[in-house]
Amino acid sequence: LALIALSFLYAHGSSFLKGAMRLGGFEKSEVNSWLQLHRKITLRLLNDTILTSLVRGVALGLVANFIGGFFFLPVFFLGAFVGLVPVVGSAMVWLPLSSLVWTRGEPVTAIIMAGLSLFLNYLISRVRASMGRRLHEQGAWLSFMLFLGIIGGILSYGPQGFIIGPMA
Repeated sequence: LALIALSFLYAHGSSFLKGAMRLGGFEKSEVNSWLQLHRKITLRLLNDTILTSLVRGVALGLVANFIGGFFFLPVFFLGAFVGLVPVVGSAMVWLPLSSLVWTRGEPVTAIIMAGLSLFLNYLISRVRASMGRRLHEQGAWLSFMLFLGIIGGILSYGPQGFIIGPMA
């Protein structure tokens, strides 16, 4: 859902932004600077979401391969795909794999695999959060995110989206 919303915002947000700013009486240079900022932030959000998901997939694949003896590629693809699901995404991969290792009669290996998966996902989340803090320290990030929320809400829900978008 996040990827769909971000790609829709990337594809159609600029035309709405351009039209709304022209109606608001902004100069062409101001419109162009906002359009460039819109593209940069949307691409950064897309890259952040996809890159984090891929890193989670690699981490899960490596743990499953070296500790649990599973094939790397299927676990990587599954881990990268479900890594897009917030909070419990990676748990949908390492928990069943650890359970399979446990049922093979290797409880210590299963516990090590689960613990290492949890630790690596925590580490990935911390790195992502620190990158987010650095982005937050850049001036226009939060105000522009609010602006994108308003635009996305209006594009999705019409006039009610002015309230729904920023809340989402």
